[in-house]
Amino acid sequence: MKKQNIIITILLLIVGMLNANSIFSFYGFPNEQKSLDTYSLGMGETGCSDLFRASTSLMNPSLAVTINNVNYATAIKAGYVKYEDNLNNSFWDNTSYMPYFNVILPLYKNHRLGFNFSSYLTANIDQKSDLMTVDDLSYYENHKLHSEIYNTEVFYAFKNKIVNIGISGKYYFGNRVEYWSQDFQDDSLFNAAYENNQTYKNPGFSLGLSKKINNFSFGLVYINKTKLTGDKKYTTIHNDFTTVSKGYTIPQEIDFGTTWKMTNTIKYSLDMNYERWEQTSDDYRNTLKIGGGFAYDPLWGYGKWYQRIPVRAGAYFRQLPFQSQNNDVDEIGLTLGLSVPLKTPDKKINIAFKASKRGDSSHNQYQESSYFISIGFSGFDVFKSRVKKTGVREIPIPDKSGVQ
Repeated sequence: MKKQNIIITILLLIVGMLNANSIFSFYGFPNEQKSLDTYSLGMGETGCSDLFRASTSLMNPSLAVTINNVNYATAIKAGYVKYEDNLNNSFWDNTSYMPYFNVILPLYKNHRLGFNFSSYLTANIDQKSDLMTVDDLSYYENHKLHSEIYNTEVFYAFKNKIVNIGISGKYYFGNRVEYWSQDFQDDSLFNAAYENNQTYKNPGFSLGLSKKINNFSFGLVYINKTKLTGDKKYTTIHNDFTTVSKGYTIPQEIDFGTTWKMTNTIKYSLDMNYERWEQTSDDYRNTLKIGGGFAYDPLWGYGKWYQRIPVRAGAYFRQLPFQSQNNDVDEIGLTLGLSVPLKTPDKKINIAFKASKRGDSSHNQYQESSYFISIGFSGFDVFKSRVKKTGVREIPIPDKSGVQ
């Protein structure tokens, strides 16, 4: 167990420094995570209502009531993205990052307490132009953007017969660093460059409810609108100055989901997420995301090896808040998932695959196709080890009294 924890920690340190990229990053934050675990990612990115498993998908904090032992969960996500434009130019890029890390602690009876850290919104891109010539001056132009907003939260969940309740105290933080430069071919010319660095921070909260009724479970989540503030530092080759940043606003969000357990081994989930981006900018639209999926979760320890592997599949449609070329940007995706059972039912490795398309080059000038794999670890109890029964034991001697 110690070796497993060391390996996972090393992976977190390495992957935590890498980022998710998108060609639409200059328009806003195209990538979102929303504290979905790897199981949910493989099921059409649904994770709001499933009370029929031990859920580490903390998009809905009330789902923590499904955890009955100290639970540690994390993941790594990596893949390739193909960028295309309306002139049939294309480029492949690789990307990887750490989507989430959480710990859930069962307290007295029906109470749960936990901690979650996740990448909430990201926008990263690195562009370098071909050689450009203007008025007999030849130069390269570089434009980079690195923008991340993280979500750190402490949550409490209460298991109740009427309705499960979860509340999360969030703290958002991050920054947006934009760099631009011109590199002239003529060494006698002065190369221009600037860097714009904005920081973001502020607390928020979310409230989650969940309820199981026979073979159905329902989930409802509210996330409050949060204004992130910070500093803005503008740096050139000659000087730099710091001012108050205009900040960034996390929109109000309402999520609803339902899960139907059709049989002991098969279930279906449907999620709807609505974000009120129009509250944050006149240039944005309110957005809707709809995801659906099914899962086959066999009874642990029964059947042949291939019958014991849990599998999932799903699809989703997502609207993005910004426009490109005065046209709305949408995203569609297909997902697959499976689990690798370990020694006990609560310990497993979850794997998810996703293929998605964002934007349309005929309307948005650009589009990107991405192919990702996520590997999630869950159920590793770092506070308890199996009792080793290797000590000295007395072997009882049979009582032969009265034996003929």
